[in-house]
Amino acid sequence: MEAGSVTDSAEIIVVCNGSNDQSADMARKKGARIIWCEEDLGYDVGRAIGAKYANGEIILFLDADYVVPALTLRELYLDVKRGYDVVLNKYSGFRSRVKIHVTSQAKRLLNKYLAKDNLIGSSMTTTPHALSRRALETIGYHALAVPPLALAKAALNQLKIHRSARIDVGRFNKRKPNREEVKDLIMGDHAEAIAYLIRKKGIRGGFADFQRHREVLDLIEHHVTRINDQDNGRANNDCLNLSVVIPALNEEKTIGPLITNLKQLRPKEILVVENGSTDQTLRVCYNHGVKILSFTSPLGHDVGRAIGAKEAKGDYILFLDGDIIFTPEELRPYVNFSNCGADILLNNINPFFMLSSMIDYISMANALLNSALSLPQLQYSSLTSIPHVIRRSAVNLIGFQNLAVPPKALAIAVLKGLKIQQAAGINVLVRNPVREHNRRKKNKIEELILGDHLEAIEHVQSVIGNRLFLPDTNRRRYLIDHEWKIM
Repeated sequence: MEAGSVTDSAEIIVVCNGSNDQSADMARKKGARIIWCEEDLGYDVGRAIGAKYANGEIILFLDADYVVPALTLRELYLDVKRGYDVVLNKYSGFRSRVKIHVTSQAKRLLNKYLAKDNLIGSSMTTTPHALSRRALETIGYHALAVPPLALAKAALNQLKIHRSARIDVGRFNKRKPNREEVKDLIMGDHAEAIAYLIRKKGIRGGFADFQRHREVLDLIEHHVTRINDQDNGRANNDCLNLSVVIPALNEEKTIGPLITNLKQLRPKEILVVENGSTDQTLRVCYNHGVKILSFTSPLGHDVGRAIGAKEAKGDYILFLDGDIIFTPEELRPYVNFSNCGADILLNNINPFFMLSSMIDYISMANALLNSALSLPQLQYSSLTSIPHVIRRSAVNLIGFQNLAVPPKALAIAVLKGLKIQQAAGINVLVRNPVREHNRRKKNKIEELILGDHLEAIEHVQSVIGNRLFLPDTNRRRYLIDHEWKIM
């Protein structure tokens, strides 16, 4: 590319690192300035070094392994001239009718966390993109070595970000043998970006806790009324001392049939955490003779599960919700939990994501957290979804209070070395009732669960570092501050 193809006067800086061919000589013959490094700098470090030595008011970033038409690059350049600080490639990563690549999901999720979901999956990980001098000074050239971090800094410092021309770089990028390594590196980069978000906006990244009354967890006896507080079942060889915990709020239509089905499994106890119901839920549960913990006010999302976990007597605890009627046959794999040797058994919901349109932000958050915890095989499965079973001993290690924030509980379980597996899946995606607060344009439950995932990530970062279990493969950031000669 000739500099004049984009603008009348430009400098071209080529950061040539680890090359063993004629790349530097060819670039020099085209009028480029060369920064030469014998060793491979690692992903994106060259961008940071190039930006450090760039003199222009507009900085355009390219990769050398594919060619972009000059008119397209000029469009990015002109968008910065028009007043934008960060101009991105409109390409949002790989998405088909049935799948969104995991790194493309991470890009979409980060933009959501940054209140920039209008960017879809556009990212500074993808070239070409352009910055104003103001943006470079605000972001800092060091951050450019971790592109999602650079984008987070741009967004949270109120820079003007724009999607420009679409260049499908997925068609041009060479398929490299280390693509799994690159995938993990990019996922770790997004974890670093989230660490910056948390530093700026708190452990939930500014996402609300949506009337979740965590304070009740420390004062249960001040709020609870105990009903039928005696053993209402007996352990047997099938369920091996199983407690079933069911939070319930206005579930009079479903709670009775659910309890009837559960009794066929003969658990040690069925424990309903009834909270704030204004219908006949409490009476239905009383008539069925199950153990009830009754609260006069709603506890908020998942607080009932945590309270149930504390009060349950069984060696294994099966968690359900009162608004979905499960059959005994569906629950058999969870009742036979002890046979799998795990500490936590999740509902495998992955087979039910048959279209990419089903992958919402919560699912993307599950996938990112699972990857960051070195559990990519879990994909979208999580403690947010029921049914799931947890050993009593695992609850003790995790801390029952933490079950009020299921992603955090899963993260703590991993840090404690607990074994996590998946059971044969039950498709709860089509059985969850649509509630009024989920119909609104700003989905409060989505906001709460996305905040839960940030809380989980923050906890793990506080223990093992910003990238969690994800590598920073061969990225030599320390060389950014080296004094390089430009030839």
